Amino acid sequence: MNLHLGLVTGIVLLGLAAVVIGTRVPTAMARDLSERRFLRLIFVAALLLRCGLAVVTYIKFPYGYFAPDEAGTVQVAANYLYNTPSSPVAHGQGWMFFNIFVFRIFGIEPMLPRLWNCVVGACTPLLGYALAQEYGAVRGARWSAILIGFFPSVVLWSSLNLHDVDAYLVILLAFLLTIRLQDSPRWWRVVAVALTLSAMYLLRIFSDAALLVAVVCGLLVWQLRMPRRMVIRIAGLAGGAIVASIAGALVFPRAGQFIYGKSGLSRLADIRRSFASGARSAVDVDPGLQSLGGVLAFLPLALVDFLLRPFPWEKGSSLSALTRPEVILYYAILPLVAVGIVLGVRKAGVRTVPGLVFLAITGVGYALVVSNLGTIYRERGELLIVMFTFVGVAVDAIGTRLRTQRLGAGSPQTSNPAGGRGSGRRLTPDAGVDHIRS
Repeated sequence: MNLHLGLVTGIVLLGLAAVVIGTRVPTAMARDLSERRFLRLIFVAALLLRCGLAVVTYIKFPYGYFAPDEAGTVQVAANYLYNTPSSPVAHGQGWMFFNIFVFRIFGIEPMLPRLWNCVVGACTPLLGYALAQEYGAVRGARWSAILIGFFPSVVLWSSLNLHDVDAYLVILLAFLLTIRLQDSPRWWRVVAVALTLSAMYLLRIFSDAALLVAVVCGLLVWQLRMPRRMVIRIAGLAGGAIVASIAGALVFPRAGQFIYGKSGLSRLADIRRSFASGARSAVDVDPGLQSLGGVLAFLPLALVDFLLRPFPWEKGSSLSALTRPEVILYYAILPLVAVGIVLGVRKAGVRTVPGLVFLAITGVGYALVVSNLGTIYRERGELLIVMFTFVGVAVDAIGTRLRTQRLGAGSPQTSNPAGGRGSGRRLTPDAGVDHIRS
């Protein structure tokens, strides 16, 4: 890798930005000195890991080896600069134009977008830590930061010239800003939320709509001052209405198919086939998404495919073999995610609404259209970084339970049989245990 002036200048500027972030952001996020040190350590370790991986893969592997999008983005950016530029398209093309911007200033240096993503990727565990605390985690928020900072696939996608990690940052930031807006509706917070939604509009075509709906739902529930029980009831009624509508469409198939076609949902079949085009790991290329009945019949299997595959026992390329240890770890984490969601809803209530709505929409949407295992493995990252924020809540609860049991087992207990002297004093199970912030 030759160090040209543009590359050196970009590295220096990114290094200065990393120093500012590493010194200022933890100070603003944590009052406790030990927590500040932890966040700084996480940021530095995550940054070094990503930079090391970005450089090693740049030297050892062809550009685009792990994701062909890399090479395509650089090629399109170079053509835009040196040939007649085509008319720009904003929706979903923001990362390509970011490459054009970087290359125009520093020259065609494919390493610079990677290093930018390394810095962005090192920031995501800090936001995940803050979001886990908002959901009710205290000590467990550290585990959310660790998972977001060092989960293998998250590290990989944030060390390449891809828009994935920038979308991760925008998603977490949007949820945090929505919570801040719920706490105090100030005009600059409204502007900040709008800017994050605009950034997602430029980055991802489907996720921008999911994030918009998630933020709007969170603000609507907060504005109506709905208690947790009311939110659960409304969610149940909405689910019942959806089930009733689907049942009506199945009872009257012609009307249902007419509405399905007019709403544009029949295009799901074409989108799914396009994802399978040229993919050696394609699964269920044409499961019958042309009709509403086909969608309903396929949805359970689609969710299993998207949330659980590639299975560890599945054969594949040498790259797919590298995913097996991570998938096993992912399976072990899923129960913590489920427990964390339940506890997070109980503790934080309205604060969890945007994250849960986003998980539901993106999970179902991607499950229906993504039809090859490589893309499943990559696109699931958007859900992972949100799921990991709930892990901290579960870890907190487990840690509190274990400490309570130890205190209960070690507390002195004296019986007071008939005729005995005095009454024994029993310590309460919660004695000496830190309370979890509600």
